Amino acid sequence: MNVSHIFEKFFLLNIDSEKKIATITLNRPEKNNLMNWDFWQGLPHLIEYLNEHKHSIKVAIFQGAGKCFSIGIDFYDMMQHLGPIFQQNSAEGRENLLHLIRQMQKGFLAIHQSPIVFIASIHGYCLGAGLDLASVCDLRIASSDAIFSIRETKMAIVADMGSLSRLPYIIGDTNTRLMAFTGRDFAAHEMQEMGFLNMIIANSEELPQEALYLAYEVSQNSSITLRGIKEVLNYAQEHTFLEGMNFVANWNAAFLDSSDFKEALSAFMQKRKPHFQ
Repeated sequence: MNVSHIFEKFFLLNIDSEKKIATITLNRPEKNNLMNWDFWQGLPHLIEYLNEHKHSIKVAIFQGAGKCFSIGIDFYDMMQHLGPIFQQNSAEGRENLLHLIRQMQKGFLAIHQSPIVFIASIHGYCLGAGLDLASVCDLRIASSDAIFSIRETKMAIVADMGSLSRLPYIIGDTNTRLMAFTGRDFAAHEMQEMGFLNMIIANSEELPQEALYLAYEVSQNSSITLRGIKEVLNYAQEHTFLEGMNFVANWNAAFLDSSDFKEALSAFMQKRKPHFQ
């Protein structure tokens, strides 16, 4: 599918409409996919575009071109935006900085709120904001050479793109504190032991195909069910157990009687594989 959008300045997008899988490539390999302003400006538009096509896209894969997934924020590029703000030694300057940070957060929040299931396919370095991007994805696989770090710590920054908020739900508070307070590099096998990675692939050459296999496995399930699962899991992160139980009860009361559910029952009775929308 050919598109012409602002997000193409940083991302390559390929959509397999038949399999309902989108592949998104961070496409700045000469800079190890450093996230410049084109990334931060383009990501919200990219997710909005995918959401508009949610009926033809069930799963989206994030991957990096070149030697790695991403080594994080391009500070040289971002200083063009931060420099003038830092020079404003005033309340207005602090307000402008707050606005910029929130603008940068929009893309990651959009991934979290999107009805699409996102998979991070990680090879090489996954540092700083690269880790933020991987953290907000629903599933994560990596090649054995992958390296992870909350690198903001080494830059005298409190990571503000989501990893400090999301990682405790994924790897636990203790492991999050270890990563954040040290800023050290962690190998793929360490991240899998923590529960961050769903699987490790032996080498980076096999990683794209394995990501597609996983995406295809997910895409075989009902669209409305996948959307419901993500809604319920996201809700559970922010509410009590009983509130979560009530939410999923209300969800199924509203949406259980779907055409996909009827197809599942019919397939079960006929002893065949269901064909979901």
